[in-house]
Amino acid sequence: MQKKWYKSNALALIRPSSLSWIIVNTQNSNVDLIYSVLKSTDGCDNASISAEAFGQNNVSYAFDTSSNAARTVSGITYSIRASNALADAALATFNDANRICVWRNCSYDCDWLSGQSDADLAAYTLTRMPLWSVSEPDDWQQSWRYSSALLSNLDPTYQVWINWYNRRIEGHDAAFDIPGDTNRIHDKAILARLAGATDEDFWGKGATYVNTTLQGWIDEARIEARIDQITAKLRGGATAHYGAPEELAERAVLLDELDRLLGKSPQARHGIGGNHPPEPIDASEQSMALAEEVREPLEVISTELEKREPDALVVVEQVKLLHRAGRKLQKMGGLASDEFAKSVGGELGKRIVQAAFWLTLINQILDWLAPLIR
Repeated sequence: MQKKWYKSNALALIRPSSLSWIIVNTQNSNVDLIYSVLKSTDGCDNASISAEAFGQNNVSYAFDTSSNAARTVSGITYSIRASNALADAALATFNDANRICVWRNCSYDCDWLSGQSDADLAAYTLTRMPLWSVSEPDDWQQSWRYSSALLSNLDPTYQVWINWYNRRIEGHDAAFDIPGDTNRIHDKAILARLAGATDEDFWGKGATYVNTTLQGWIDEARIEARIDQITAKLRGGATAHYGAPEELAERAVLLDELDRLLGKSPQARHGIGGNHPPEPIDASEQSMALAEEVREPLEVISTELEKREPDALVVVEQVKLLHRAGRKLQKMGGLASDEFAKSVGGELGKRIVQAAFWLTLINQILDWLAPLIR
């Protein structure tokens, strides 16, 4: 029963919690977003009632806390609901020592907030502070490890939210781990997408859809941040260094993959990486009906990689175009996607309409290029 409860109600807790955090962290006062938080707390309240019916009192208190805290965003009976949230938080523990510890942390946060002159800035700053300002309850880590492991085992796609919450516990500035994301450009873009998402196009499509879509946004953002980082280095005067045996071998592998995509005949590639021709390409995959916006950057990258000294800036700029084109391609749904896969032919045709295919290819190119720039 507990496992079923966790899986069916986790998103009902995550949604108002994450949206409330987004509103405060981004200082977003959009009325529609606030309404979305209030609406989503209804599901949170229902989950709380279900939890009580199952005898999960501690989990029920956690839901009450989230619901009340989310509702304070609208300013409705702010002080009463905030007090209720603090009381619930104090009750959501297993023994007197932990209740005292939770209350001590809540009191610390209240004292800190009361000493700030700018309420909006204070709330924003608080989102970037560790969850436990004073001391951590004794059984908190054990309880969180158990709950997160249970949820992940029931549905591995929930790992994206487990990671998000771990960052909230530690007090990270950014919502998501996106290396090289200067000024949180990509992190904030994802938050904006979450804030603007509706029941029809996102939240109402079920936990697996929500979780995998969010993870896809993060994967795309990580690539974009890598591209931005390499581009900035090159424009700042860094250069790429070619010619080492490892570099030549990796480049030959990349060219083999590009040949396969472009339907080119196998080549011996004596000049880069030795005499290691690619494996024969299945005849059904020879005719590649690639869209022009995909084929063009692939052709340019392939041409550059054939050179003894490729222009690294050209390569990374074309990778950015390829990334955009690949995202557009994988968004084609239903019949259009199926027809495209058939026109390409073979297993490759099925893979090429998937986001993971393009993310893997682009990461391969960046993994080859990034270490060469210094």
